[in-house]
Amino acid sequence: MIGMFAMAGDHGDVCDQCICPHSMEFKKLPTLKSLEHPVLIPPVLPLPSPMLIDAIEKASISTISKIHTPAIEDVRFEPMKPMKIEIEPVLTPSISKEELPIPIAQIERPIHPHLCKSFVPDLELYFFLKLNIIIIVIIGIEITNYYRIILEYEHGPEKNIRNKSIDLLDLTADTDVDFVIQQIIRSEPLITPSRTDQLKQLVSRLQEKLAQTDHHEFHLFKVLRAHILPLTNVAFNKSGSCFITGSYDRTCKVWDTDSGEELYTLEGHRNVVYSIAFNNPYGDKIASGSFDKTCKLWSAETGKCFYTYRGHTAEIVCVQFDPQSRIIATGSMDSTSKLWSVENGTELATLSGHSAEVITLQFNTAGHKLVTGSFDHTVSLWDVNSSERDHYLIGHRGEISSAVFNYDGSLIASGSIDKTCRLWDTRSGNCVGTLRGHEDEILDVCFDYTGQYVASASADGTVCIYSSKNYQLISRLQGHEAEVSKVSFNPQGTRVLTASADKTARLWDPHSGECVSILEGHTDEIFSCAFNYEGKIIITGSKDNTCRIWKIDLIRHADPYCSKYAGCINQRDFVFLSSHVKLLTIAVCYVSIELHTHQNKMTDLESKINEWLAFDKNPVTHAEIQSLKAQGNLDELSIRLLNRVTFGTAGLRARMGAGYSMLNDLVIIQTCQGLGSYLIECAPESLFSKGIVIGYDARHNSQRFAQLSATVFVNLNIPVTLYSRIAPTPLVPYAIRKYGYAAGIVITASHNPKDDNGYKLYWHNGVQIIPPHDSNIQNSIKSHLRPLDSSWDTSVLTNSSLVTDCYEDYSSCYLEMLTSICQFPGECVNPVSIVYTAMHGVAGNLLERAFLKCGFPKFIAVKQQWEPDPEFPTVKFPNPEEKGALNIAFQVADAHNSSIVFANDPDGDRFVAAEKQPNGVWHQFSGNEIAALFASWALKKENISDISKCAFVSSTVSSHILETIAKHHGCHFSETLTGFKWIANKAEDYMKGGNDVLFCFEEAIGFMYKTNVLDKDGISAAVVFAEMVQTLYARNSSLMKQLSSVYDLYGIHVSHDSYYISHDKQITDKIFQRIYELNNATKKSFPIKITSYKITGLRDLNTGYDTTKSDLQPLLPVSKSSHCLTYYIEDNIVLSVRTSGTEPKIKYYSEFVDSGKRFESRNKALQHLKSIVECIMTELLQPSENNLQCRV
Repeated sequence: MIGMFAMAGDHGDVCDQCICPHSMEFKKLPTLKSLEHPVLIPPVLPLPSPMLIDAIEKASISTISKIHTPAIEDVRFEPMKPMKIEIEPVLTPSISKEELPIPIAQIERPIHPHLCKSFVPDLELYFFLKLNIIIIVIIGIEITNYYRIILEYEHGPEKNIRNKSIDLLDLTADTDVDFVIQQIIRSEPLITPSRTDQLKQLVSRLQEKLAQTDHHEFHLFKVLRAHILPLTNVAFNKSGSCFITGSYDRTCKVWDTDSGEELYTLEGHRNVVYSIAFNNPYGDKIASGSFDKTCKLWSAETGKCFYTYRGHTAEIVCVQFDPQSRIIATGSMDSTSKLWSVENGTELATLSGHSAEVITLQFNTAGHKLVTGSFDHTVSLWDVNSSERDHYLIGHRGEISSAVFNYDGSLIASGSIDKTCRLWDTRSGNCVGTLRGHEDEILDVCFDYTGQYVASASADGTVCIYSSKNYQLISRLQGHEAEVSKVSFNPQGTRVLTASADKTARLWDPHSGECVSILEGHTDEIFSCAFNYEGKIIITGSKDNTCRIWKIDLIRHADPYCSKYAGCINQRDFVFLSSHVKLLTIAVCYVSIELHTHQNKMTDLESKINEWLAFDKNPVTHAEIQSLKAQGNLDELSIRLLNRVTFGTAGLRARMGAGYSMLNDLVIIQTCQGLGSYLIECAPESLFSKGIVIGYDARHNSQRFAQLSATVFVNLNIPVTLYSRIAPTPLVPYAIRKYGYAAGIVITASHNPKDDNGYKLYWHNGVQIIPPHDSNIQNSIKSHLRPLDSSWDTSVLTNSSLVTDCYEDYSSCYLEMLTSICQFPGECVNPVSIVYTAMHGVAGNLLERAFLKCGFPKFIAVKQQWEPDPEFPTVKFPNPEEKGALNIAFQVADAHNSSIVFANDPDGDRFVAAEKQPNGVWHQFSGNEIAALFASWALKKENISDISKCAFVSSTVSSHILETIAKHHGCHFSETLTGFKWIANKAEDYMKGGNDVLFCFEEAIGFMYKTNVLDKDGISAAVVFAEMVQTLYARNSSLMKQLSSVYDLYGIHVSHDSYYISHDKQITDKIFQRIYELNNATKKSFPIKITSYKITGLRDLNTGYDTTKSDLQPLLPVSKSSHCLTYYIEDNIVLSVRTSGTEPKIKYYSEFVDSGKRFESRNKALQHLKSIVECIMTELLQPSENNLQCRV
């Protein structure tokens, strides 16, 4: 519970109480009972930290039994909550705020004995004060507030002014004043009888202050008759030395904070000055946005107007500088935002995309991102450098009122008139939490300085404080009698300031919800307020045309760091008197001490930080961890370094960035080093003869990661076939199986968001790895974490004989293979035109060659999405099954009078199709519907001699249409766990048994037609589907007609699949723990009903039982690392719920098989299914209570 901090500081002035640095004299501290000898304090030691022990030894100090002096780079700053620890009295040095890099309240004076009633036996405390190095033991004690009387007096013939203090620790409202006075006079010779009345009056006033219950911390300093019309906004410069006000009177005014005097009036606007801002932290410029559609840039030092920015076609309602003071951003009622140059006054960019007024905007701390909120119910995140939109944040059901970043820019909070506040992850654009609790519109939101808390102000007259970590309500601030239009934290995060239409502003304790101060006096609504940088001054702006300045009560909150009262005072001086002493003044200082605990152990996190910084040679990611360490951001460091990304449903997949839980150069090298060692152990012959094949997609860093992977294997003397260009994923498993490679790697994150990447690993059979290989490789990685220096040098690939590129040969062989499974039908006289989108991915060129090779007419490419682009600029998510992903393709198809649209995902292993219906509406086929078409087509198309030797495979969460078809025709069928690593391995088992695997699929648009590629293959799926389309249309049929025929033959199979986003794994685990309790899993039973629907069976692949089996043992493998439940519901409904292995999602899949043909159409059957499933899912997941975001 103790720790020592070392840091360098500047030499400061030594007060007359301090010992000369060269004298090496020491002052004696009160002895702790836990030590055998007195503890000595060197008041001044201007020496570097490593020399401290040596200095003490030279001074013959032998009474200190233990000294620890960590190097500066080893220090870990970890502020924690105050602990209830009391210690014996100790003297502490004076420390200025600037000298401490940790957010604690510094100690100004000796801690009084009455503060500490007992001691902690195992604590050994050492306090060292040095002017250039400070080493402090931080101990935890309860917050203690007390009054101190400051005595100022003349000393000596020279009449030097000195001061000393008397701490009134036991003073309460009920204390006997006369007794206190007697005690003070008895112990303090400076106070003569002539001063008794003055002292008594002072103590009495203090008692009156203590008796007050209103806890007012601020007092009114000035009332400024600021404008002739109501104010619109107020803002401080960073130092707080001046502030500005905007008004309906068309002016902006600059004020001096200390005097309350007007410095300048900024005139020139022709309408209301609605938004104002300083260019903090510089504070030398001001921007004003007006209803006259212009923004003006002013000098804060002279009041001169530098530029007038014109270009908006409607009122400007928000304005802000970027942190570097290079750019001004403006938001307007014309639905656009604009970026302007501070240097030359020109327009830099127009950010278009909102469909209604842009009402709020803010730069992040780094200045490279901008968030905008609009009345169109959406928030947009923009890249400032490119002026492109990164994310379109959709989810609110009403106009946006406020949108802000947290300090590190990882989160955005948005408030809306839909009564909710939402938190958004800036990396993915996903909503990670919906904060509810208000009964009326939210008017303003803000973060505290740490980003741990969010405050929302509402028209219901309350403010809610939430945790940004678990999205729980911390407190509700109630007391205002009208709407609260503005809310902000003080810089320390200990107070919340609110402005209300009830004419008051209030200060609150954000944790307890207690109102600690009411700022009264305005005669009309207050709609703007602000703290200065230190949190000691508040300004409020009102419709009563005035601005008020409020300052901390000088009696109760005299600055303890004021030079007038600062200095090292030893208790010996309290009793030192001479004939040359004259008491001058008596003052009062209110003292608040709050210390925090700190452990100075080399924890796991510290070890991992040091390990990363030693291992990582990438300057970007190295600096990322270094920066987080310097910031003391332990939460983020823990997330990044204490957990390692592991093999999931589709290999390694994570966001790119620094840390072991992400994908980066170091993690790729470590993975390959572990994999190489494992391959050498398992398959040395094929490994050193054929080696490994590596492909990569067009994502950021994919080529880099592929080259690093190849470098590691080459340094192990393993041959590598490295594709020289971006390649669709299926080319790697095809090459493994065709040419006998020992393994294969594809660097891809498939359809994940743009900030993600992945490492997909195939075994020598061309199938993704399954247990035990995944866990064995993971263990091997942990044994090979230290990167070899040679692993970083990719130049070895240039001239190595171990490196080959076979892309052209392998892609040509792959295309030749496609001609064996499909051909352009000869009966097609007038072929159908097909529109195709590559979704900014890598499949387009190869599919174009495939169409040509198989004889199909050239498809119409969606040009906007044709070129590979890692930014995926035209889609929110680069997943073709997401709603809206095919909108551009539909527009192109409409323009070319085409009724068919094809799409691949970015790495080319998934496929989806859509068809325009006679009523002009596009129908995008689900994965289950496409599978039904594929399976029926395979049975008609393939030359099957023995139907009993044919097989189908699908995942457990997919439609059971293949099972129905297989039973109907007498084929084999198996279902597997989710993921093609399971599906393809089962297919290989059938092949080894002499069976012909016709078709395999999973509902997430993954299809494997035949067995040339033992993985999902979007390119072969596209050419076979093209063959189907051309044949059906040549016969005057269509895809929808064919699908109806399939259901007529095998029974209607309708599916309803969706997901909820859950970014917090703890919440996800809590949800499933509740479900297991409902299931009564320990007793191997299941609920008879969920809501009003009867449950007939349950399969649980996490705990391992299946009530539909006589032995209760599921046929599918059990996985403790994931959740997968299947409910069998009355009326022939199956519902599966599982967690995703690659995304922060809880997915559900449901199917209703209408074998009795109860419903006359699939739509009615689907509505029947949806009504039941959505009711059950609400009961199981409780999405509102758990802040889950439903798929839009």
